[in-house]
Amino acid sequence: MRVLAIDTSHATASVAVVEVGASPWSAAVLSSASARASNAHGESLIPIVEGVLRAASLTLVDVDLVAVGIGPGSFTGTRVGVATAKGIALGGGKPLAGVEGFEALAAAAHGVGSEEIAVAIDARKGEVYLAAVRVDDDDARRVGEALHAPPSVAWSRSGHTHVPRLACGDGARLVPELATRFARTVGEQAPSAAVIAALAGARRVRAGAEAVDELDTLEPFYVRPPDITVPKSPPGLPRDSR
Repeated sequence: MRVLAIDTSHATASVAVVEVGASPWSAAVLSSASARASNAHGESLIPIVEGVLRAASLTLVDVDLVAVGIGPGSFTGTRVGVATAKGIALGGGKPLAGVEGFEALAAAAHGVGSEEIAVAIDARKGEVYLAAVRVDDDDARRVGEALHAPPSVAWSRSGHTHVPRLACGDGARLVPELATRFARTVGEQAPSAAVIAALAGARRVRAGAEAVDELDTLEPFYVRPPDITVPKSPPGLPRDSR
């Protein structure tokens, strides 16, 4: 299965085309690219996608699945990535699958055998996003709920009774329980489109249509509410004066 994947949840936009079977660990990267971009990624994303397909000597017709990183991370960047992936999938008549950043980061840090990995992502504003991910021979799946909290209390609020052997993500150094136990974190600091493609493609091979998302229901995984205020009245209409 050939998978085109996009991730724009962090400052670096990542795009890849991967060929994968039932195991994500045997995936072959056909082409990939990443670029520092604006928070929105909007203007630079499509040319990167086109370049990655061209470098792999493929067109969208040759792609079996479109995958996208759904966050958490930059609210604006993630929204643009999800919207772009939806547009590509809709325009090309391709199925779409979303993959959490927690899972992609843990998969990139995976060693040998089954293990649980702590993933902490810098959420800015004095907080981190934190989750545990179980990685095995077939997949990487989040264990329990994800949370956002100040780094000093994030692990205690997670409810986990032990600290995993490995930690990853750009927020791991901020969480005392992780920073003091690990001399260094492992893996990528931002989700990789190649890993997202490998996870999504392998899930699709194993589970078929159950491993894809509906275009109209797939949404970014923010963890905390977006920083937007919903107006009390529609634009252009006066507010209720009562």
